[in-house]
Amino acid sequence: MNRIAKKAALLAAISAMSAQSAQACWNDAEMDAVTISHFNMMLVTGALRCRNTGQDFMEEYGRFVANNNALLGAQSKLVTSHLARTSNMKAADRELDRMMTEFANYYGGGHPNMDCADMQQLAYVVAKPGQSLSELVAVAQETVADLPPPGDICVARIASRD
Repeated sequence: MNRIAKKAALLAAISAMSAQSAQACWNDAEMDAVTISHFNMMLVTGALRCRNTGQDFMEEYGRFVANNNALLGAQSKLVTSHLARTSNMKAADRELDRMMTEFANYYGGGHPNMDCADMQQLAYVVAKPGQSLSELVAVAQETVADLPPPGDICVARIASRD
């Protein structure tokens, strides 16, 4: 193989790896979706933990889900879509289950910074109808633990070279 052919093969391989890498990384919208899914798991786990205390907020959690059902479903589909794009649907379902189990297990012993009263107040606030995705993402980013999803987070290109 001559030098030009070798260079062309190397560039093609690098290009393919770069495209695969870009496809596998989590973009901003997908990261928001993971954050919302994580937030939902944090709330339901907290609600289950706190239901036999003076701060039972299962009702508030139920209102949160009812008032945000379409948003929660769309965000879950976005996470599943990312996972399926990077592998296949069966593997995506397994990975989603693993992620949600990891989130639930993390909060199984309680939230590291919030007690049941804090969680109840948070559930009351987010259960109100009419909240936007950006509002819920902002609240979620302030309250969920830093448990990154599998894979890389896409790096945004700020400027290009001429």
